[in-house]
Amino acid sequence: MSKNFSQELLLIFVLFIILVLIGIGTMSAKPAESNLHLAKITVIGNLENDGGFFYQNVTAEIVDPAFSGQNTFSLRIQLEDPDFEKILTGTYINVKRVPSSVSLPVTPDGESSSETPTFIFTGYSRGNTLFWLVLLFLVFLLVMLGVEGFKYILPSLLMVIWIVSGNLTFSLHGNNIYLASFAILMLLAFFSIYLQAKNFKIAIIVVISQAVTLFLILLINLVLFEKLFLNELYYENLNVRVLGFAEYWSLLNVVVVFISFGAVINATLDVVKGMTTYKQNIPGVTNLGLIKEGTRHHQIAIARIINVLFFVFLGLMLINLLYFSREKYLNYWDDPNVVFLILLFINSASAALLVGPVSAIITAVFINTANRNNGQITLKN
Repeated sequence: MSKNFSQELLLIFVLFIILVLIGIGTMSAKPAESNLHLAKITVIGNLENDGGFFYQNVTAEIVDPAFSGQNTFSLRIQLEDPDFEKILTGTYINVKRVPSSVSLPVTPDGESSSETPTFIFTGYSRGNTLFWLVLLFLVFLLVMLGVEGFKYILPSLLMVIWIVSGNLTFSLHGNNIYLASFAILMLLAFFSIYLQAKNFKIAIIVVISQAVTLFLILLINLVLFEKLFLNELYYENLNVRVLGFAEYWSLLNVVVVFISFGAVINATLDVVKGMTTYKQNIPGVTNLGLIKEGTRHHQIAIARIINVLFFVFLGLMLINLLYFSREKYLNYWDDPNVVFLILLFINSASAALLVGPVSAIITAVFINTANRNNGQITLKN
């Protein structure tokens, strides 16, 4: 037991260090666009009201030792709401270096020939704060869950590594986004379940069960998205116009697959473990008896998951639910954003419901096949 504990603790420690190092490397990496730079506000100037538009005058400096040129510069930042958008000294911002030919906002007196800044404000930098927040949250998770509980969130930790390293973005930009998504999720499932169950066959059973369930949900979702005309989302969202419609449509469906995976990842293992233990205690149980036992293990756990999913999606759709576009739609359920979130809930909940019977059938086949070949599937404590 102590050996297993020390190995698991070492694995968690290594993963934690990898997360920290990748996070630091990502934050310190040079932006893809050379004109973008990270800057820090050093001096807060006066607030100007220019015809109803508010501007905060500040002095900032480039936070990049390799930057060649004058690091300190003056800047005007337009505020959307001066009552809530409070800029403080030490705030990190993103600025873009512009050529002299670009016309910039002038001062209220109209003179800007010699005072024209070489940078414009492009947005706030949230990476530093977010990095330390995520780090503290991971420590909090480890303290509250302990080593045994921490193993259950291994898929999330591995996915975080995949995201911050840029590999997820790279993987999902290929021609076959569905194949890439399934490959990523099934790899996460295998390593997570193998660490928990310490049994190769059980890990394989869980991966197959989840792959079959997610494939069924994807097929259902493809039909529902088309029947409910959710292509309207593409034309309402200006931020995704850089994508072709086909790529955007595939991404919408992949979203469902990822959310459904989160709903089924640990529930599948509970079903397989329960059935394996039941077979060990009652060797002569039939396939139908095994499937009934697996379904029984599944029902209560899934009921809890569906409760969680419902209130998560209710929170996400609440603003659209209360303030849908009354100029365009008669009722809130005509709003494609509301419909999209409702479908996400229905499909992810359906995945959680389906994974029980699917896992039970596949597990029963595996267990009885293993017994006929004198290779019983057993659990390790």
